[in-house]
Amino acid sequence: MYQENDYFWYITFYKTMENTSTDKIISIHQAQKEYFRSGETLCVCFRKKMLKKLLEAMEKWEPKLADALWTDLHKSYEEAVLTELSIVKGEIIQEKRGGAGFGYDPIFVPEGYDLTFAELGDDVKNTISHRARAVEKLCQFLKG
Repeated sequence: MYQENDYFWYITFYKTMENTSTDKIISIHQAQKEYFRSGETLCVCFRKKMLKKLLEAMEKWEPKLADALWTDLHKSYEEAVLTELSIVKGEIIQEKRGGAGFGYDPIFVPEGYDLTFAELGDDVKNTISHRARAVEKLCQFLKG
C-alpha cells in the first residue's frame, strides 16, 4: 500500500501540526527538498489524505497563522485572509477536464460542484474563488 518512505512523510506532515521548533522546521524542510529531488512520488490516496490534514490544520490554526503573518510581514488579519488564508475546498481529480482557466483549473472540482473550474468558466469561478471568498469575509468583517 505505502512505500517504505511513506512513514517518514506521514510523520513529517501529520505529526508536525503543532507548534514546531525552528530546528525541526529546518530539518523537515531539508528532508522534503531531498525527497523532491529524488523524483519519487507517493500514491494519490496518501497525497489526498495529507491534503485533507493540511486543510484541517489551516482551519484549526488560522488565528495563529494570521498572527504570524502580522509578526513577519505586518499583514493585518484582513490582509492575511485576502492574500494568504482564503481557500476553496474541493477535490483534485486525476483527469483534465475543460478548456478554460489555467493552472489547476482543469483538475480541481470545487466543493458543491460536479464540474472543474475549467468547465465552470470564469464567471462562476470568480464568484466562488478564494479571492471572492476573501472579499466576502472582509465585507462581513467591515460591517461588524
